[in-house]
Amino acid sequence: LPAGPRFGFASRYNGWQVMQPPGYVIILQEHNHNYRVIPIDSKAAPLGKGIQLWAGDSRGRWEGNTLVVEVTNFTDKTWVIGEIAGEGMSVGTFHSPALKMTERFIMRDGDNIDYEATIEDPNVYTRPWKVAYGIWERAPKGYENFEFACHEGNRWDELVGATDKK
Repeated sequence: LPAGPRFGFASRYNGWQVMQPPGYVIILQEHNHNYRVIPIDSKAAPLGKGIQLWAGDSRGRWEGNTLVVEVTNFTDKTWVIGEIAGEGMSVGTFHSPALKMTERFIMRDGDNIDYEATIEDPNVYTRPWKVAYGIWERAPKGYENFEFACHEGNRWDELVGATDKK
């Protein structure tokens, strides 16, 4: 996975499920078995500075209709904005363990969520920078996430009602 922002959000074969059990937001991604567990309880202790993770340590809070997620404790072995549609690191940029990412999941309406990320790393960038785009719209009725290993035989066109069969 790239350090962020999470460009794998949009894809024809990439279903997502968002759950909110008490104290957490959990995001499950169909592609590659990716997932995030984001504590939103202020009592959840942050990780120590010496613990560095591939996708960082996420801590969230709600600001009105926006889930704000502060991510720190990154390893420097990942790339920012890598792995867009499988192209790998060629599209990304390096960072240091000082990387801090602030993500905003903005509930635009009952069917759409927009995404915004502010990237800060004083060891690499001269100033913070930002990306923003729409990431999710509600799945069609009857859609379900499949195990990634079994996805090859699924009929996406039938799920979404596509008419141009090849």
